[in-house]
Amino acid sequence: MTESAAPPSTAVAGTSVTFTASASGCPNARYQFWTLAPGSTTWMIGQAYSPTTTFAWNTTGLAAGTYRYTVWARDAASAGTSCNNLGCFDAFFPASNYALTTTACTSVTESAAPVSTAASGTTVVFTASASGCPSPQYQFWTLAPGSTTWMIGQAYSPTATFNWNTTGLAAGSYRYTVWVRNSSSTGTACNNLGCFDAFFPATTYTLTSTPCTSVTESAAPVSTAAAGTTVVFTASASGCPNPLYQFWILAPGSTTWMIGQAYSPTATFSWNTTGKPAGGYRYTVWVRDASSAGTGSNNLGSFDAYFPATTYTLT
Repeated sequence: MTESAAPPSTAVAGTSVTFTASASGCPNARYQFWTLAPGSTTWMIGQAYSPTTTFAWNTTGLAAGTYRYTVWARDAASAGTSCNNLGCFDAFFPASNYALTTTACTSVTESAAPVSTAASGTTVVFTASASGCPSPQYQFWTLAPGSTTWMIGQAYSPTATFNWNTTGLAAGSYRYTVWVRNSSSTGTACNNLGCFDAFFPATTYTLTSTPCTSVTESAAPVSTAAAGTTVVFTASASGCPNPLYQFWILAPGSTTWMIGQAYSPTATFSWNTTGKPAGGYRYTVWVRDASSAGTGSNNLGSFDAYFPATTYTLT
């Protein structure tokens, strides 16, 4: 029983390697091809018993290293004259080594659209391009302002573009980069975050804010209601694409404003007045864009704009 490989003995990962077998002494030979990955003890059937004497081994995406290959043969009329834990055969070709090598990526570039700056809420498209490797895999990263922790925007994949959704992100200077490695490479360099063949130098991307310019608020029922009524406050902001609203209430005789509903995209607040004493309450709403830390502030917090405090009477 014989088996040969083409290309012989070694190839770059991604190459299609053709194994060809030939059996003697039987009129209707059937062949089963096997491979064993580096470091594994589990043989895998590459091609199950059939009259086909060749097996095209697709090595795309396989890691570089020394693989083992073999072929079994048995006649169509035979159940196999020998068996092991994997199955039965009449004859086999002694397991032989086949080396897959890697072609590491040598460099990678990255561009952004829009270029360098955009309003928060824009989808920024990063596009990468690698050199020197047949099957590049890309991993995209971003770093938020003031943070030391890089975040994976898109994990290793053949996709060379990453759509960065900036909705709700604060304005500021972000950093971006991309790593690349060939599909057959575990990386020629590593750091505490992982491994890569090459990387694009970290570059700054600026997200800008569009602060809210004003906000209105209305109440239903209007201005007065019996205690126990649910009063619905509704706010509406201008000048910003992603307003966040914070509703406040001040009880009669108190100097401490209470948050009725913390910052959120919800423009309504249902004030449950059950059990509350009658009297003149004050209400207001703050607004800021999701991208804004607030253009104004006081001892209670920050805002882009606010609605003047107004009296609501519970009877």
